[in-house]
Amino acid sequence: MTTLLGVLLGFATAFSQCFAYIFSRMFVMQHRNAFWKLLLVSHLYMGLVCLLGLPFLWTDTLPPLQDYLLP
Repeated sequence: MTTLLGVLLGFATAFSQCFAYIFSRMFVMQHRNAFWKLLLVSHLYMGLVCLLGLPFLWTDTLPPLQDYLLP
């Protein structure tokens, strides 16, 4: 079951990446090469999605921060 889930998520990622390229290109063309604006807006959206998903995905079984901070 985990292998099937991994394959399906891989396909979904590849499919999403195609659309991300198309919409990024449309944004840059519409806003006259405003790639910095695209970078800013996309990172704001990614941060918002991460903050919204954090309460549902947080687990108490994470290793201590010092175990993986430097590597």
